[in-house]
Amino acid sequence: MSDRDGNIGIDQSKRPLAIDPSFAAYAEKHNVFDLLEGMTKDLIVSQPADPLDHMIAFLNQRPVPRVFVHGPTGSGAAALCGSIAGKTEAVNLEIGAIVAAAVEQETDPGVEAKPFVEAGDTIPNKVLVPLVLDRLREGDCKRNGFVLRGFPKTRAQAVGLQIQGLLPTHVFILDGTTEALATQNLEDTAGSYADAAVPSAQSIRDDLEDFRLNLASYSATFDSVVCRLDANLPPADVFAEGWTRLCTSDQSNAPFIPRVVILGARGSGDQEQANNLAQKYGAIAIHFQDVLQKAVDMGDAVSRTIKSSLKTGAPIPDSVLHALVAKEISQLACQTQGWVMTGYPKTASQARSLADAGLEPNRAFFLDVETNTALDRLEGKRIDPVSGNSYHVLYDPAPGAEIGIRLKQHPANKQSELEKHVESYMSNYDELAGCYAGHVRVDANFDSETVMGYIDGNLVRPVAPGFPGP
Repeated sequence: MSDRDGNIGIDQSKRPLAIDPSFAAYAEKHNVFDLLEGMTKDLIVSQPADPLDHMIAFLNQRPVPRVFVHGPTGSGAAALCGSIAGKTEAVNLEIGAIVAAAVEQETDPGVEAKPFVEAGDTIPNKVLVPLVLDRLREGDCKRNGFVLRGFPKTRAQAVGLQIQGLLPTHVFILDGTTEALATQNLEDTAGSYADAAVPSAQSIRDDLEDFRLNLASYSATFDSVVCRLDANLPPADVFAEGWTRLCTSDQSNAPFIPRVVILGARGSGDQEQANNLAQKYGAIAIHFQDVLQKAVDMGDAVSRTIKSSLKTGAPIPDSVLHALVAKEISQLACQTQGWVMTGYPKTASQARSLADAGLEPNRAFFLDVETNTALDRLEGKRIDPVSGNSYHVLYDPAPGAEIGIRLKQHPANKQSELEKHVESYMSNYDELAGCYAGHVRVDANFDSETVMGYIDGNLVRPVAPGFPGP
């Protein structure tokens, strides 16, 4: 069998697809994968009569926190809930108040719960779970989210909510509470109980025991969204840790193809870090200087334009530079394996040109290096014009006097040129960094392994916020 071009034995269905590189950037920028995943999950759980209307409502709803706070009496759970609710405008709920309101309003679950409340008995889960669900599905909770304290307390209650499609975004467990700590906390907040009785010592002990008995199974039920907080810390520190977790997105399940720029002055080690990162993740390392040299060697009209600019010292037009870079990172290998680029963009206008073409990176690292460090690394570098080998007069000297005599220093590595380059880089820094909201500054004065570890850790870390405050 042959194709239209006469090629025999080629299965067209197995050829790589030439996908516009802007598609991946758009999908990642707007979280399309996670949006579809969340909508599909919600659709299957809710099983609405009209799926289309349900999906429209889902898309129109902003992300809101759905938080369970689990902790024994005196753990500081009430203070944590109040702080989170105040910061996010989520509805602050407590199980006792929910039950009392349902009984007073005589809702169907409230009517069922009333005999147990009046008798002082434990409300069965088959009554309590629907009662809580009714409250969590009210309009204010849907619009603003909620912070719920005191429920669920057991695995059975948690599973009951899950079966009905109520899934929390975060579960905070206040761990490490002792009887002494609980008693002290309750004494410190005794005034807030008003007419309610302060829990007795026996009540505190019983609640601590129930909490410890249910902790393992409770944690396992919410394993993917659980965050343990140390109840022994001051309330402000507990809230700070919880708030950090609230504002940090979970790792996405979306396929991640690295599109990375590593920018830094000469001597920052940007090319070395790019090569290391590309090798580890199978991406393509692109060094702008190599791209420019390749264009010069082509001998075409673009080559002549570049040569003319270099000869006269005039800047190469941004349109020419953008075309070269766009062509490089639009290649199939870069789009399927990812790319790590150094040396470009150098200005905010160049960065905006990439973004306008749908070719913006998904990570941007700025390597900060002191002038003295750059000089230490580069000023002593020498090149052997015969073999092409590179040496350093202090750290990697030539193996013999004969070779040492013929070594040459690259003009760009002289102190005056290096200082100019660092100054030029820093003059564009603020404006260029402003083009990348999630950019990461890296102290490149450390050794290569340390810098690589920091870059690598930030490459896979989510950068989008979870639930910002009002």
